[in-house]
Amino acid sequence: TMDYIRWWWIDRLVHMWEFWVVQFVRDTPLINLLYVLLGAKIHPSAKVDATIREFDLVDVASNASIESQIRCRTFTAWKKDDDGGPSLRFRCISIESGAEIKGMLRPGATIKKGSIVEKLSVVPEGAEVAQGVRATGNPAVRGDPVKPSQSTDHHSSWIVGLLKVVWLLIELYLFFGLGSILDTLLRAHILHRWRYSAVLYWTINFSFIMALSILISVVLKWVLIGRRRPGKVKKSIWRDLSDWIADYHFRSSTFLPLALSFTSLWWNVVLQLHGLRVDIQSVVCVSLFTPSKVDLVRIKHSFVASAFMDTEKEGRFHETNIIESSIGFHSYVAAGVTLKRAVIAGRQVDYTRSS
Repeated sequence: TMDYIRWWWIDRLVHMWEFWVVQFVRDTPLINLLYVLLGAKIHPSAKVDATIREFDLVDVASNASIESQIRCRTFTAWKKDDDGGPSLRFRCISIESGAEIKGMLRPGATIKKGSIVEKLSVVPEGAEVAQGVRATGNPAVRGDPVKPSQSTDHHSSWIVGLLKVVWLLIELYLFFGLGSILDTLLRAHILHRWRYSAVLYWTINFSFIMALSILISVVLKWVLIGRRRPGKVKKSIWRDLSDWIADYHFRSSTFLPLALSFTSLWWNVVLQLHGLRVDIQSVVCVSLFTPSKVDLVRIKHSFVASAFMDTEKEGRFHETNIIESSIGFHSYVAAGVTLKRAVIAGRQVDYTRSS
């Protein structure tokens, strides 16, 4: 129908917008503002580190945290005796104050105050998670109560948010500044009459900007974070901000180069410079190992796909060891796990024990 074509067209435009814009402003006050302007009800103190669709049907209260994408639509089953084919159904999703969304919410889900939806968990359509409990599994079931000490402190969120916006401006000046300096140096040394001078110019310019930006990422990691070791987590505005700055610059610097050389073993050297203990023979998903996590992971002769990995649990940093193992796509490895000659098949496998 024409209604479906209209929805599909806007949905594709939003998808492109997410790829080129949203990923650079996630987990900042700007993403909250953008979604509010598009029709969502999101409190300014909420942490949105994921993408949202069907904006008008989303309600996020104060101090909530979203780390997994939100979708408020579902397709009905296509039955053989149904001449009309499948249909598209929409339902609201409500997330109350202090809730943390790390897993998947189906349309119509309601997450009560202070609850946590764990990674790889799926809250069924129309379900309600009670106040102050964990939802785990697929479909999600009621787990242990959430301890007060595990709840995220958002009293200083507005200060951190403001500083994040300031850093976004610094990032823009940094990349444009590098481009301007290289432009000045290159234009005088490239033959303008040569047929492919423009191609050579942009190739050299892009390569040098990315290389210098990655070197700056290494410097930021060691200056802001240093060497992180297992032990008690010390919560502070500086710790949250320094982790975010180092991780953000790393993702921004590697965004385009990874698209061109995703499986190159050269990235293992880059991760080693950031502090990851990984050998050259291992094949890893580079975007998984951000500067705030690399010191707490050791990889040897292993394959690590685009999975989920934690280094923090119950207020403490834990070391994860992956030795001669293979981790499949969208698996989950909890903090402190040791894997030796193990295989975790994707997709959506939860591994929280050592072997």
